[in-house]
Amino acid sequence: MIILAALCLQADILNSINARNINKTSEVVLDQTIGIIEKNQKDEQDMIQSLKEDYIVRAKTVAYILDAKPEAERDTEELQKIAELMSIDEIHLFNTSGTIYSGTVPLYYGYNFGSGEQIAYFKPMLKDKSLTMCQDVTPNTSEGKQMMYAMTWNEAGTYMVQVGIEPVRLLEEVKKNEVDSVVSNMPMYEGMKLYVADPESGKIYGATDEEDVGKTLDDIGIPKNKIVQDEIVTTSLNIQGARHQCVFEKSGDYVVGVTFAIAADNESNLVAILLVAVYLLGAAAGILTLVNRVLKANREKKEQFAVLASMPEIYHSMHLIRLDENSVMEYSGTKEECKLYSKILRINLTEDSYRVLNWEENEESTGKKKIPGSTEKLSELLKVLENPENIHPDDLEKYQKQTAFDYLRNHLDEDHKRISITYRRKENEKYKVVTMEVIPADDYTTENRAGFLYVKG
Repeated sequence: MIILAALCLQADILNSINARNINKTSEVVLDQTIGIIEKNQKDEQDMIQSLKEDYIVRAKTVAYILDAKPEAERDTEELQKIAELMSIDEIHLFNTSGTIYSGTVPLYYGYNFGSGEQIAYFKPMLKDKSLTMCQDVTPNTSEGKQMMYAMTWNEAGTYMVQVGIEPVRLLEEVKKNEVDSVVSNMPMYEGMKLYVADPESGKIYGATDEEDVGKTLDDIGIPKNKIVQDEIVTTSLNIQGARHQCVFEKSGDYVVGVTFAIAADNESNLVAILLVAVYLLGAAAGILTLVNRVLKANREKKEQFAVLASMPEIYHSMHLIRLDENSVMEYSGTKEECKLYSKILRINLTEDSYRVLNWEENEESTGKKKIPGSTEKLSELLKVLENPENIHPDDLEKYQKQTAFDYLRNHLDEDHKRISITYRRKENEKYKVVTMEVIPADDYTTENRAGFLYVKG
């Protein structure tokens, strides 16, 4: 019962600790993911800005070259040489009305600012010749290629020079920093999943399981209206048929979430509980075996002492040998002072009775040697066990109190521990220290108050 209670308590503690650990781990993964996404976005913006500045410089450089070499204005081959020299993919020349009339790609001749959304981006330059513009990565109007275009007026303001560059390094960086790539490269613990989705539509852009990419949060059992909040949301949800502990946070253009399968946590808890159960059962079995051996040894020791002490006349001498202390004590002999116990009685406080196991009366205390009969009451014997006149005056009151029948019974009932009474008894005009011990038997109960009474000294 105690082991079962301990295991239940351990299960509650493990669940509580694991829940806190899951939330903490989820928040750490969440912060790492958000940090990476935000850093990637910043790096991307920084790169775009840097490329824009570079491409504007290249557009102005081409305009300067053409101003210095006007014959190249309508020479396609010469323009292609300039493009190669400047590491540019395309050069387009626009007239003052915004129409391409020359460049490295004759296919684009005739396109104007009204030909498409991409090319129309530069329309404000028709009204302000001081403008220099650069466009973000955008599919171009003619072929839909991902390009970045920069445009400037020549020095005389007679035409506009546009340079187009396919930003390979930027496109590679953008691809590497795409959400699905970031999520797929994030290390995950067993049972843990990561999701990055659009907070408006709930569309999943990145997920630990690639098959979830393209679905919506609602499709997999995550209600968008419940987890898209202005603060961190911690909740428990049923996702794809399994219970999960979830932590979600909205960050910029995304909502990022970490889920942890509760079944995986319960499995680890069960293993820990089983290990502790085995340990507790083994420890309990060991303790019970040890206690049983100690009780048995004590019981046998008491019985042996009682038997030996009751037969001093049979042997010339008896000795108690202590191998652990490397000592020998004479247990019984012809000299009175060598006896271990002068009186040993088997007593019963419930029946108010006793049985003599050994009795060597001190002749100084009573004037004669006497062995009481077994029919006498224990309560009466205690009153005459010692002659009050031979007890030291300072010890008499304590002796009479502690040897009272009711005192002994109440004390043993309360804590079942031995009572040791030490007093001084007068012998040959000198006081000698005497010890009386009352020890409860192993089977002592309030219904059967059995025990032993020993007098030593």
